[in-house]
Amino acid sequence: MRDSTTAQYRRASASGAYDYDHEIALASRTRQGSPGANIITPLRSTETDTAVLVNRGWVYAADAMTVDFARWKEPDTSDVTGYLLELTRGGRGAAFASGNPRIARHLDYDSLAKRFPYPIAPFMLVAQDRPATSRAEPAPRDSTPARLPAPLMDEGPHLGYAVQWFFFALIGLLGAVVAVRAERRGAFRRAIVRQKPPGA
Repeated sequence: MRDSTTAQYRRASASGAYDYDHEIALASRTRQGSPGANIITPLRSTETDTAVLVNRGWVYAADAMTVDFARWKEPDTSDVTGYLLELTRGGRGAAFASGNPRIARHLDYDSLAKRFPYPIAPFMLVAQDRPATSRAEPAPRDSTPARLPAPLMDEGPHLGYAVQWFFFALIGLLGAVVAVRAERRGAFRRAIVRQKPPGA
């Protein structure tokens, strides 16, 4: 995989072995109104000493942070396909919960780099299940966390907001024009009344 932070949201894939001994939980994640956490697992390749953090998805946690990691193990060796997210640097304080180095409150590259005994890439790979290519392909295991949806790459609500405010501005402009014209008509009528001779 290319080591670049310019590939935000791009599709990518990586192969290697999961290091379950050093995986962490990203706390306070919700799914369909339920509390939980995302499981972040380093994926190590024999071709480089730099690991890629993989967001394997969401799991239920009553307190939105405590995860039974052993319950959510997938095969040790994996080919992961998904999209990339850049890991932000600094500015948010400590990334990990006090007293539990396996629970992250947010993902900060500088804090994460100190947490692992090997270098990590400056981006995270968000795993997504590949579409089945045949009926013989196995279904996701019960130990597979719920994969996160792909980000929306369209304009979303922003285009609608822009159009809405454009119409508001247009209505305001037309209202001002109507008010000015009405004022001018009123002034013209008052001038005519003043110019009429008495008894006319």
